[in-house]
Amino acid sequence: MKKFTKKNLIEQLELTEEKAKIVMKAQKEFPELLETEGEGFVMDGEKLCKELGVKDNFNTWLLGETKYDSKGRLKSQGKLIKYRCIENTDFIVNWESPKNSKGGRPKSVITLTLNCAKKIAMKQNTEQGDLICDYFIILEEAIKKKIDRRKQ
Repeated sequence: MKKFTKKNLIEQLELTEEKAKIVMKAQKEFPELLETEGEGFVMDGEKLCKELGVKDNFNTWLLGETKYDSKGRLKSQGKLIKYRCIENTDFIVNWESPKNSKGGRPKSVITLTLNCAKKIAMKQNTEQGDLICDYFIILEEAIKKKIDRRKQ
């Protein structure tokens, strides 16, 4: 995806100043959304969790097991499972050796495709999630408007 300048957004896509600011903010805070290789694994799951303001451990938040309470109601579930993301298609998990020489447990590194990261971000009820959602809505509206004008 192309990185837009504020001038491009206002002059070429005919966005309002307010909408252009939202797009610029999203591009700055989530540069991974602009990766040109949208089918590849481009976004670090831990970084996405931090940017979305997730307080839980990123492994648990993304890959936590499905748990039910004593009445059989869903209690918790990792977002990748909840949103039906598929390992090796939407995300990959690699293991990184500890950085110190004294040993320790390997750390999981969860890398998401661009579409998987967007799906997760857009479904969160957070300011950052809303920013991502607004970003894509604004761009989609602008593109649709341009296409409709060309048809006339």
